[in-house]
Amino acid sequence: HRNSGSLDPNNRGQGAWRAFHLPRRRWVAGEEFKPIERLGTVDGWKVKPDDKDPHVWYVVNRKGDQYRLEHDGAREGMPRCYSFIESDTDNPARLAVGHYWGLSIYELRAAGPKRVRLCVGHQGEVTSLGLSADRSWLVSSSNDQTIAAWSLIRR
Repeated sequence: HRNSGSLDPNNRGQGAWRAFHLPRRRWVAGEEFKPIERLGTVDGWKVKPDDKDPHVWYVVNRKGDQYRLEHDGAREGMPRCYSFIESDTDNPARLAVGHYWGLSIYELRAAGPKRVRLCVGHQGEVTSLGLSADRSWLVSSSNDQTIAAWSLIRR
């Protein structure tokens, strides 16, 4: 169900989980489904939506330095959701932000965030993002009733 009182872009639902178990081809109740916890922060970075303009989001590092995220509001609409991606041997910490048509991935560097990928393919606003357990895939879902899977492995 919709959580109409939430101001957090990643907390828009409430109630028990309901998931489709693809191999069994049936719906399963919440106790059978355990989602991977979303990272609300990583390496001291956090997201801060602007108080006055919903199209503007910032990332803030552990020192309190605030950086406006690169975003083309006319093309991408309003940011809707986000997920941090932990650093690994090949990548710094990253931030994925869902918006109209798809999502943007930003590397979180000492000098601030840098958009490194613009992933498009949805026909509506991306309303949720989820990481695979091994952090190699990012899944997005849109209000156009589609899902997409994006590889996070550099080739």
